[in-house]
Amino acid sequence: MPAFTTEQSRLVTTSLVILAAIAAAAALAYTRSIMVPFVLAVFISYLVSPVVDLLQLRFRVPRLAGVFVALLLGLVAVALLALLVTTSVRGLLSSADVYQEKLADLVARIFGVLDRMGLDLSQQSFLDAVRRLPIASFAQRTLGTVVGIVSKVGLVTIFVIYLVSARRPSAPRGGIYKEMDAKVRKYLVTKITASAATGILVGLILWLFRLDLALVFGITAFLLNFVPSIGSIVATLLPLPIALVQYDSLWPVLGVLL
Repeated sequence: MPAFTTEQSRLVTTSLVILAAIAAAAALAYTRSIMVPFVLAVFISYLVSPVVDLLQLRFRVPRLAGVFVALLLGLVAVALLALLVTTSVRGLLSSADVYQEKLADLVARIFGVLDRMGLDLSQQSFLDAVRRLPIASFAQRTLGTVVGIVSKVGLVTIFVIYLVSARRPSAPRGGIYKEMDAKVRKYLVTKITASAATGILVGLILWLFRLDLALVFGITAFLLNFVPSIGSIVATLLPLPIALVQYDSLWPVLGVLL
């Protein structure tokens, strides 16, 4: 067979790369129920491993016992976060009718201003649509999402146990692996510290404004801070609908936004 020219070789290589990328994306989409917990477990193992290494090397705790202690602390933290979110969402569910009426009043005031400006719009049909908004079902779906995430904790825990138990802290490490491990760990610690500070400050400031679901928005700000650029913007805008409905004046809404 004749040899490929340079242009043909590049075309074949590019085609194979595209096909491999499509196949990998399809495989990841098909196995997402396993891959998402696994990636999360890898992330958690980077955080848990130093604690387990410290317990094993400094306090002579057996490796499996150290893994159990570290995971127990992590599970307690996850359970507390889930409890906070669940309690807040249930509070929103119990007050869904009140929020809907407040939203309708806000829309009525806006239409009143538009009417005085000479803009004749179909106010009643819009108000009826607002009163039919599925706030309660949205809150229930949010609660179901939280329960679904918590239900994956068992699978994530199994992955973390395997990943951390296989690590040997006394084994010599060097070269590129040591440098990569140190940089990834430093990045994670820095990112988590910054995200935690962001979440605590957001939750505290919204609590000072007596905004409903302040704890939920604080947790959301912590999670969204891991999304580059757009995460912080979304975390800033999320409390605005609740603020617009909850407050009777514009100043607290501006304070929440600032």
